[in-house]
Amino acid sequence: MSLLGFMSVKLDKQQTLLERLNEALLMVQSESLGRAADLSFTPEQIAAAKETLRDFVNRLRTKLVSNQDNEELSVLVARIREGQYELNEWLEELARLETQLAQAAPLPLTAIPTLEGVLAILDEELTAAFNRLYSR
Repeated sequence: MSLLGFMSVKLDKQQTLLERLNEALLMVQSESLGRAADLSFTPEQIAAAKETLRDFVNRLRTKLVSNQDNEELSVLVARIREGQYELNEWLEELARLETQLAQAAPLPLTAIPTLEGVLAILDEELTAAFNRLYSR
């Protein structure tokens, strides 16, 4: 497989992850706002969305703590480490978020910006990667 093909497959996987996470965030956010029924989201869908987000947050937190050299989430981890917040602040916020996502209660509205921020970083990096790949 050519380098272009390899990179394209890798970016497609990242795009699929981002789409899945954005969809899950929409469901969880709609529950937090009391609008899930208006959007026809079932409790089962919301529970699955919370699990999707919780799994992602857990993998991100684990990656931040261990700083493993595998490629999954490496760009996101690098951006977080270079950011304006201390690593410990991120770890505490992600641990709190993971706990909140494990509960049956709606996610507090104050937790939504953290998820939106992480997904915004993923989106920015994916867009930049696509631009680099296809501008050659």
